[in-house]
This record gives sequence, C-alpha cells and structure tokens, in this order.
Amino acid sequence: MCTSFTFTSDYDADYLARTMDFAFQLNSFPKVMPRGYEWETANGRTFNFDYGFVGTAMTVNGVVFADGINEQGLSIAVLYYSGEASYATSTSSNNINLEPEEFIVWFLGMNASIHDMKENIDTVRLLKQVNPTLDKVPPLHFIVTDQTGQSVVITPVDGQLVVQDNPVQVLTNNPSLEWHYQNLRQHTTFNVEAPAPQLLGMKHIEPIGVEAGTENLPGGYTSPARFVRAAYFRQYIEDAEDDNKRLNNIFKLLDTVSVPRGIILDEGQPHYTQYQCVMNCSKLKYYYRDYYGSDIYTIELTEELLTAEEPKSYTVKPKLRFSNLNEEEADA
Repeated sequence: MCTSFTFTSDYDADYLARTMDFAFQLNSFPKVMPRGYEWETANGRTFNFDYGFVGTAMTVNGVVFADGINEQGLSIAVLYYSGEASYATSTSSNNINLEPEEFIVWFLGMNASIHDMKENIDTVRLLKQVNPTLDKVPPLHFIVTDQTGQSVVITPVDGQLVVQDNPVQVLTNNPSLEWHYQNLRQHTTFNVEAPAPQLLGMKHIEPIGVEAGTENLPGGYTSPARFVRAAYFRQYIEDAEDDNKRLNNIFKLLDTVSVPRGIILDEGQPHYTQYQCVMNCSKLKYYYRDYYGSDIYTIELTEELLTAEEPKSYTVKPKLRFSNLNEEEADA
C-alpha cells in the first residue's frame, strides 16, 4: 500500500522517499525522460516536456511512472487511496484530460516547482478510467516536494485536483490526511528518551529499557500504523553532514515501514515492498533499491541524459552482496 515521507536536512538537502508495496508484480525499472520529448496522452493531446525527469516506471497498460524527480528538483510519488479518490466521468474541452496514471508524467514534465504546479493544477482533470491490467480504476493520491522543502498532498476529488499542505510530511493510504492527523493525537507520548521511574505505592518502578518511550507506537502494517511510525521516525532520525550517511539513515527509516514477503497476502498473493527509492531534490539524484538486492542504484540527472533524443530505461539485476570474513585477514 506504500509509505512516503519528505525530509529536509540541516545540510542543504531535501528528499522525497517512498516504499512501493503491491501484490501484483510490477516489474519496475528506472527510466529517464529527456527535456523536449514529445509525449502523447491517452486522449490524443501532445506535450513537449519543458523539463526532463527520472523515476521508476512499470509496464501496466503501457509504461507508467510511480514516482520521479525532474531537473528543477520537483519530485512526486503516487500512493493508493482506496475508497477515497474520485474522478471525472467525462472529458472537458476546457481542461487537460488525463488518466490517473498519466498525471505524474504531466506533473514532472511541465512544472518547475510547487508554486508552478499550483498555478497550473486547475487546468488538469483526471478521468475515471479502468486500467485493464489491474482490471479496476486505480485510486491514487500524490505526495510532492521540491527544493524549498515544502510538502503537499494532491488528491483527486471528482476529477479536480485538490492541493493540501502537509506539515507532518508523511503520506500513506486511506483514510484521509485529516483523519491521519487526528489519529496522531493518540500517540503523543512517544519519547526518544526513556520515561522517568514511577513511584507506585512504596516502590519505584523502572522503565523496562531505554526503548520504553516508543511503547505507544503501533507495530502493524496498516496505513494508520505506518503513518504514525513514519511521522515520528522521520522527525527524530539522525541527520548527518555526510551525504552517504544521511542517505543510509533514510533507507533505514524506509525499512521500518517496508513489508517482507509472506507477512501480508492479498487474495493469496504476497503483498510486499517491491522497491524503495529516495530522491535528492537538491542534487538531482535518484536512488533505487530492489526487494531482492542490497545494492542501491543511483541515477543523476546529467545534461547528457536531459538532452538525449530518446528516453533511457535501465535494467536492474538485484544482488545480495556478502563478504566472506574467512577469506579476510583478521585484525591484529
């Protein structure tokens, strides 16, 4: 069902991070779309991209993107919003008519920032369209950030796109964002420090360990549980001056809301975290890790990629890397 959050470092870097959780095998792959590329929508309208971008694509009724970052540092991720997202039932001559899964492509290719997107968003209309591969209308909503560190959520309501500020900087799935914010009120006892001993009768009761301040956090994989954990963990995760240490911390945070295969079944099929990704909005870098591998694959939006004549797709061959200490010399 997916979890996403934004993160602003004290060392001038802004990030969008996400897990992609699904039971249907997505066969995803990183893909770069160059600046100026001509794109045609399902409704026959053509655009030449103002901005090139990179993200994770998948073949689901054609090639669609689940997330991405463009050359201006604007980034987005799509998450399921079952029972909540609603779409227009007919096209409008006054709007840009898009199928739900086309929105990310328009967003990244035609907008430079959140401010830019807010100026243009009213022109877009999302249509109720069945995806034949999934055999249903995909219920979607979106989390967005840019180089300012803002976090907003975009929700389709009868096809019109509503933009909400997202000061907690987390998005999961249904219920609504407002519901999740209210639910956080039940978990305000979280503390990175262990609580003080309590005097009960004539005896001081010590907390069971230094982790006692986390006792009230939910441990399951429901959307509300993942929202609460992500909200607190992203708030307190250690920042680092070194880019790689900071990136490692963000991936460790993603691990706390990632679903192992076999824990959740959807009609008998494993519903699990197929990949994780992190987007560095400041350095225009995209980081991808597949469920079956320990390697983190990196793509930087270079001018060579942005000015290419055709899109570029990448094949990821996930590997688990092991170091055999028997073959290493022991420290003296």
